[in-house]
Formats: sequence, C-alpha cells, structure tokens
Amino acid sequence: PDEKVSALIAQRCGIDPADLRIAVAPTDSIAGLVQVSARVVETGLHKLFTMGFDINSIKSGWGRAPISPISGDMTHCMGSSNDAIIYGGETYYTLIYEDIEELQRYLKAMPSSSSRDWGAPFYQTFKAAGFDFFKVDHNVFAPAKVVMNEVKSRRTFVCGKTNPQVLAESFHLEDPGLS
Repeated sequence: PDEKVSALIAQRCGIDPADLRIAVAPTDSIAGLVQVSARVVETGLHKLFTMGFDINSIKSGWGRAPISPISGDMTHCMGSSNDAIIYGGETYYTLIYEDIEELQRYLKAMPSSSSRDWGAPFYQTFKAAGFDFFKVDHNVFAPAKVVMNEVKSRRTFVCGKTNPQVLAESFHLEDPGLS
C-alpha cells in the first residue's frame, strides 16, 4: 500500500503511522504460497457471504490445503496457489442453521466444482480470460470440499471433492520413476 493507504490503516488501528508495520510476501515465495493456502477457511466464508449466506451462523471452522511448490514466475505461482484451495482445499464448519433444506442448497453451490471454470489449472483459466479476473467465474474461488456440521440437528453434510490430477498438473509434479 502507498503512504495514503498506510496512513488510513494506522488511523483505523488507532496507532501512529510511524508504528505501523506491513509485511509483504510475493506470491512466488514460500511465505506467499503458505499465506494463500492458510486462507482456505476465509475463502470458504467469503464464498458463502457472496452467496447471501448468514456467516454469523457459523460457530467455528478449520481447514487444510496443500502448499504449492514454487512453480515458475509470479503469475504461475498465483495460479498454483489458487489451485491449492480450488482443487485441494478442504473446510469444516460447525454451525447452527434452522433451515436444513436451505443449508443443503447453499452447500451444493459452495465447492469450487460448482463453477463453470472448474476442471483445469487456474493459470490456464486465467490466461484464457486474457488475465482479467473479472472474466473468471467468481464461483471457482472456493474450497474443493466442504463439510458442515449443523449442531441442533446433529447432522453433518459433505459436498465437493479434491482433484489431485489437476493439482499435479498445476504444481508441475514430475515422476522420474525413482520409487
């Protein structure tokens, strides 16, 4: 962020701008790739929020996602880090939600596989869209697999699946036949 944005951040945090510290990690670094995968639960919450779901009904959540290897330049790493969530991310939410049928409808639309752009590494999708995020179906930005445990009904619902084949392609995994 520039000086103006940094000053606004400091103001909203109630601190002197001289005391503000901003950590930056490029996407094509280990730290950058780790921080993207670490946002798998947040990515799921954002998808639910954009769908109109009341995210305040969620009481807890956790998730896991692989961490992409450094697999090329920043744009390729941006693609592979997104693929870590889109094709390898799994989220688990505990919630209280009265309308089970409505919850199931949200859950069905939740995983990345509900997107028209699901099925190929994100870099390929992004390239086909002329590297324009607004041309990519926003529904692809979601975990691959979602589990929701509704507390009052004591029911647990699962939707979506991981896709190791697309991850292997995105991560440029090679099998030299050494095993």
